Amino acid sequence: MNTQKATAKKAIDKEADYILPVKGNQPTLLEDIRLAFKGLDDDLATGRARWEDEIKRAKKNRDQERLEKLLTKGPPMYK
Repeated sequence: MNTQKATAKKAIDKEADYILPVKGNQPTLLEDIRLAFKGLDDDLATGRARWEDEIKRAKKNRDQERLEKLLTKGPPMYK
């Protein structure tokens, strides 16, 4: 429902945020979306691992200023 070109065009033209459902009858599109999110998940996991390593390093070096910055910023998140 509402996954029509005209509906998507209106949202795009108005620079609105939107989500369109993808059903199983669009297997190529569905697979492209899965792959795109897998890439994001992989990037997020890599970023979080780096953040955790930086926290360990700051603790080991007793770098309180760096540790506080890392903890305030928090781990990488989707934007």
